[in-house]
Amino acid sequence: ETSLRASLAPPRAPPYFTANRSLYAKKDPSGEGMALHHHHDHRHHNRNQGLHPQKRDNFKYFHNVLTKIHKANFSNFHLIHHHPHLSFSPESPDQITRYISSHIMPLGMQNKLRDNGTFRSLSDMAVTSSVPCMGIVNPRAAMNFLFLTKHMIQLDYGFGHPSQKIHLFLPSSPESPGDINGISASSSDNNHVNEKSVKGLVFFVHGGAWGSGCAWMYRLVALPFVKANIAVAIVGYRTYPDGNVQDQVDDLYSAARMLQMKYPHLWQRRGDSKRNEQKEEISRGSSQSSFGVCLMGHSSGAHISMLLMVQQVEKKVMNLMSGSQGDKGNDDTISFDSFIGLSGVYNIQHHFDYEAGRGVEEISPMKPACGYTREAFDYYSPALRIHRLTKMYNDSTGINADSIMSELIPPVLLVHGMDDETVPFTSTSEAARIMRSCGAQYCSEYYLSETGHTDVIMHFMMGGRSKDAVMRWLEGEVFHGNKQADIGLPSKL
Repeated sequence: ETSLRASLAPPRAPPYFTANRSLYAKKDPSGEGMALHHHHDHRHHNRNQGLHPQKRDNFKYFHNVLTKIHKANFSNFHLIHHHPHLSFSPESPDQITRYISSHIMPLGMQNKLRDNGTFRSLSDMAVTSSVPCMGIVNPRAAMNFLFLTKHMIQLDYGFGHPSQKIHLFLPSSPESPGDINGISASSSDNNHVNEKSVKGLVFFVHGGAWGSGCAWMYRLVALPFVKANIAVAIVGYRTYPDGNVQDQVDDLYSAARMLQMKYPHLWQRRGDSKRNEQKEEISRGSSQSSFGVCLMGHSSGAHISMLLMVQQVEKKVMNLMSGSQGDKGNDDTISFDSFIGLSGVYNIQHHFDYEAGRGVEEISPMKPACGYTREAFDYYSPALRIHRLTKMYNDSTGINADSIMSELIPPVLLVHGMDDETVPFTSTSEAARIMRSCGAQYCSEYYLSETGHTDVIMHFMMGGRSKDAVMRWLEGEVFHGNKQADIGLPSKL
């Protein structure tokens, strides 16, 4: 029972054509969980009557194993749901990519395309060429994109790399002209932005498999937030091969520091004195409040965003253990009031195994960006980092770290599409389970049926369920102080 549970633990997938894979890939028609279809086994049994005696013995053994597993009475086994990616045999798209990587495209060519920037160029070119088509299909989205471009504030940070840019969008204050989209009409300064009119700041990090993507491609993500009086900073960063994962995290840190210095009124934390005054206004009937600064990322952007958050928590724990937490002058950490991960990768080693199953692990930038080795994969896995930090604190101090982590880890919302074939939704369920086991007091999960990897982020650009869920969660944060805000579904499915 223990080994079976381990083999089914998300997001690790049992190998193809094994008894465990068969069990996990089939759904009980009654809806009570997984079960074997006995007519399927009898069909194979009749088909194999003429097999060689040795093969018949092997088949009989296999059938007996399946039957034994089926009869096993596991605790909470009914909670295991059908996984859309774990069919008994490889799906057609996976078969195609595995065939191409093993028979058509040599390993050296895959690595060369990945390491010389060709992968990035082709990926970015594909997105750029699709923009005119989007304008034809959805003219309103094209108009919104142009309007956002007109009123965008572009900020450079870092050391001048072309990707080190922030695209900042500010909501208009009641005194400013604004427009129907609620965007500040001033693109040169923030004179028209009133602190009391801004409910918070979303620090958004785009995805792109660690090796592609630009801030401008995600410009439409800002629209629903700005309409809700929320400022948005869409952060560009160095992608592989110009930078590895730690370089990308460092870029996010530098961008956050620059925003903190240049726009301190936008980087007001929920716990600041001014925010406490606003909370008192709410209690007296005022409708304005702020949820502070929300760190939000999609796909690989969710990975490096959570890694940034975890590294800041690590610094604070180290300062706490060394007794230097009260020295404000030496405190170089950055704090966020909430974290939202969209279709994110949080365990690099497990995702590498998943990419290997699809046959894309050698052309994907993830392997070199995350250090090539299994040890490096673990080091750059934010969920595992927070787990190791908790254990280290417990072992070093003899004190349970739950209370510390509940204070240092902000409220978390993880959103994932159930039909995601790029990053399986079990990546989110595993991360949430680890975060809660380490003391994270508020960690919600939201799963969207019939939703793929890009659908989740497109919902913010064109309207959709993931956008609605995130906005409801943020509104629960702002108006009710409910860190486990109801977003329409149970926190865990």
